[in-house]
Amino acid sequence: MSAEAFLQSQLVVVKTQEVENLASRIHETNDIPDPYILRLIKGKFCTLERKPVEDYIEKYSYLGSREIIAFRQIENWSQNPNAINEVALWFSPPFKNIYPTSKVTISNLSDDGDFIVNRSIKLQIEGKELLNLAQPFSENKFLTNEDLRSHAFFINKSDLLLFYDKLRAIVPEQIQLIESNSDIRIKEEIRDQVQDIRNKFPRLNNQRATTTSSLEARLYEEAKKKNLIGKSSESCPIALVNFQLFTPYQMFSEGGNSSEHLGKKIIKNCGACNKLLMMYMGKGDHCPYCNEIYEGC
Repeated sequence: MSAEAFLQSQLVVVKTQEVENLASRIHETNDIPDPYILRLIKGKFCTLERKPVEDYIEKYSYLGSREIIAFRQIENWSQNPNAINEVALWFSPPFKNIYPTSKVTISNLSDDGDFIVNRSIKLQIEGKELLNLAQPFSENKFLTNEDLRSHAFFINKSDLLLFYDKLRAIVPEQIQLIESNSDIRIKEEIRDQVQDIRNKFPRLNNQRATTTSSLEARLYEEAKKKNLIGKSSESCPIALVNFQLFTPYQMFSEGGNSSEHLGKKIIKNCGACNKLLMMYMGKGDHCPYCNEIYEGC
């Protein structure tokens, strides 16, 4: 069975988005490549729950406006008849206070064309090194990381092994996990463990005030108690919804551009109980843990 077929067979079972999100965070904090799949429906990338991915991408900030370009390039590429013989690469450079580390996402079509199969690999390298890694795949000269951010690259599948050789010099353990499909097996196990954690909160399903981000904060704390969260930094803070989403944990049910976020800001911790929140809050909102009112700042 090919790696793509194995990935699809293991991960195609639909779980709720908060489960997928936390499973990806666990992979990143443990320096494990993050394998995941998206549906391809009428030329659009969709979650396993059949929701268009672009609906969850923040497009209007500086980063969002750059990254949506690359996202659409990959989405358009998937409709090319030759895409079945190619692989898409997207390089995400660091960005101060937003993305602490570099990442590359490798994407290809499933054999039946119904899914886009992805692996995100976190790279502990600086932006200049990432630029040097990406440059050989393009005839264009990229002078800055920001030039790189808005471009996707497309290579023949036969060249993927050569690219893995380049990555092997940077993250040998991660490439070994990919070549043995161990990252997929680990992801399946992690998803099941996270689902077990999620099953402990059935009452939250009926609480209208519970947002995806507050639920995910609770699940994250439970995962920490079980020592599932590693010590490595994540490639993107969970509350920032953008194309770094191409790791699925940036896809929230609230939506990145929702008007409900106007006048609100992302709060990392509650000022009263110090619990991790990483959610949008405005003056008068309540902490989901201690019910303390947020007074703003």
